[in-house]
Amino acid sequence: MLVTVLSVVTSIITIVVMQLLARRNRMGWLLSLANQPLWGLLTYLTGAWGLAILNVVMTVIAIQGYRNWRQNDTR
Repeated sequence: MLVTVLSVVTSIITIVVMQLLARRNRMGWLLSLANQPLWGLLTYLTGAWGLAILNVVMTVIAIQGYRNWRQNDTR
């Protein structure tokens, strides 16, 4: 039951993140960062260790995206 709920929640958050980023909303990067621990938990609970690589990469991309966005806002 927990895995099902977690997979639905992480999927919905990921869709919202993509919508925010498509609309050039910086909050998409922060929401993506907040979502990564949930993806990490889902990876652990399901044993889908291939997702761990994706989780790390998405975390790095979200950090870079947020930093770049902040730098562009200050110019």
